[in-house]
Amino acid sequence: MPWTLAISRRATKDLENLPRAERETIEAAIHRLAGDLTTAAIRKLSGRTGEWRLRVGRWRVLLDLDNRTGRITVTRVLPRSRAYRD
Repeated sequence: MPWTLAISRRATKDLENLPRAERETIEAAIHRLAGDLTTAAIRKLSGRTGEWRLRVGRWRVLLDLDNRTGRITVTRVLPRSRAYRD
């Protein structure tokens, strides 16, 4: 099933602040994820309801997945050192 993709304003700002090469790599990984969720290396975040992460090098793409609507929402794009802070 193809998923629909949404990117939050905050995640868009995160991406805009990255160097071009890293931004393009992360955007390509996000679009591959939307095309086929089963091939992506995503993991559920423990202790957080409905939150998942996609690892792209040293970057973490934080996601909300809604199985009922088939929607992936990218909430943040952060370096690993900051991704899991509350």
